[in-house]
Amino acid sequence: MDISRSHSVVTPTHWVWVDLIRVVASFQVILIHVSYPIFFKDELPPSSITAANFYDSFSRMSVPLFFMISGALLLGRQEPITAFLWRRFVKVGVPVLFWSAFYLFWSVEAYRNGSMNALHITLSVLKAIYLGNLEIHLWFLYVLAGLYLVTPLLRLLVSSASHLDLAYFTVLWLASTSLTELAERLFGSPTAFEIPVASGYIGYFVLGYWLSQIRLSRYTLWWVGWGVLCSVFAIFFGTIFLSAGAERIDFFLYSYFSFPTVLASVCAFLLLKDFGQRINGGFLKLLRVFSASSFGIYLVHILVIELLRKGAFGFRLYAWMGHPALFIPLTALVVFLLSFLIVSVLRTIPGVRMIIP
Repeated sequence: MDISRSHSVVTPTHWVWVDLIRVVASFQVILIHVSYPIFFKDELPPSSITAANFYDSFSRMSVPLFFMISGALLLGRQEPITAFLWRRFVKVGVPVLFWSAFYLFWSVEAYRNGSMNALHITLSVLKAIYLGNLEIHLWFLYVLAGLYLVTPLLRLLVSSASHLDLAYFTVLWLASTSLTELAERLFGSPTAFEIPVASGYIGYFVLGYWLSQIRLSRYTLWWVGWGVLCSVFAIFFGTIFLSAGAERIDFFLYSYFSFPTVLASVCAFLLLKDFGQRINGGFLKLLRVFSASSFGIYLVHILVIELLRKGAFGFRLYAWMGHPALFIPLTALVVFLLSFLIVSVLRTIPGVRMIIP
């Protein structure tokens, strides 16, 4: 294993593996949101729940992968704080604020039926954004915004950190997230133990930067591949075990900080990074096209899921209209492609790129 580090300008090959992870994580997020409602439909047979559990277990790495590629791309750069924050606000902040308001207007009847005046609507939307009462997928972007705010400080830390320093930070992060979650589950009450500077999603952010500097041998990559497989099946079978005899599925292992999810995310990041560096030819061009629209796909896919369920495109499609083992991936693929087409069309309209970059 070569753990030499480089602070050079990002190379085209580097961008290829980032594109690959973006596309894979985008599709996995859609898989989660397509399969998730099945867990709450009592009329469906156990095999449907099992299918949803499988696809959800496979996709738990998606959000950590997004945080990790953000850290990989941003923490190694040096730029003025004001310039960095302004670019992040224009690229991410404006779209997030727009789509937060859009989904609130779209989903809350009181906004649409005229029972609230303009002032009340504005205050209500601002309150919902402040409290985080938003569409299910937008929480990630508000956490990411918080990470952007501390990125200039994190750059100072990682620029002088050794591999040992970053390993120590990772251990602290695992102790303050994965270990404390497990302890709370085992003992039935929260712990007073806290490590403020190494908690939450900041660990994935820093991990992405660190792992982007590491090259693995072909032999080690085989073990990394087994790590992905074993951790996914640990989530899948572990969830079945924990849910046995319960009225609802037990989501403990679905946490983005559970040990199997962390392992799956780290191993998948390393595996996709290596595979992405080997991509060329026509697939490379297609990958870049989808990657360029991944943020827009993330923003609109919840809308597309709902419109498909209602038949707004001339046909109805949802994960439980047939057996979920087939209809979850089928629905997710259709949602992904329709979202891509919608984003591609909208981005041709002057000014719309501000809300779908």
